[in-house]
Formats: sequence, C-alpha cells, structure tokens
Amino acid sequence: MTVSSYQVFMSFVDEQGDSSKILSTECYDKWVATRKGKLKQPEESYRRVLTAHICGLIGRKPFPPKVETSLLKHLRRRAIWECFKGTDVSIGIKGF
Repeated sequence: MTVSSYQVFMSFVDEQGDSSKILSTECYDKWVATRKGKLKQPEESYRRVLTAHICGLIGRKPFPPKVETSLLKHLRRRAIWECFKGTDVSIGIKGF
C-alpha cells in the first residue's frame, strides 16, 4: 500500500491541530521511508512537498485551515527545522 505525503504529515498532527511534529526527525524519517526509490535530495524534496501542501500547488491536497495556521507559525520562524538540526542542512534558517 502506498502512503501519500499528506497522510504521513497528518499522522503527526494532534486533535487540536498542532502540527509542530511535522518538522520532527520522526516525521521526516517516516516520509523518506514511504517514498518510492531513493531520493537524490531528500531534504529539499521534503521541503518542496511540505510547502506545496501549504500552498495547494501541483495538485497537492491543502492542509485543513487549523493545521495550516499552526504549521505556518513554525515555518515562519527563522530557525533550522527540527528534523535537520545537527546536520549540514540549513532548511528553515531564513523562515518561510
């Protein structure tokens, strides 16, 4: 069974709509594990697909408003995303 990116992301959202765990290492690792084949740039792919869901781009299902609001608060921070801390990846350092 194929698991969509949206399903992976939503599995890390709690009942109140808190989406902070979408940026966790656990979510990132689960997302990478559900992709078909080996990604050339998994970190950049994760960023692109996540932001595409926020904007509803390229046929991506947008997040529910409550989740989008929560996630945007985390993405707008000028800090490296939790899943990339301790690596040489600086995604998030400039905010969204």
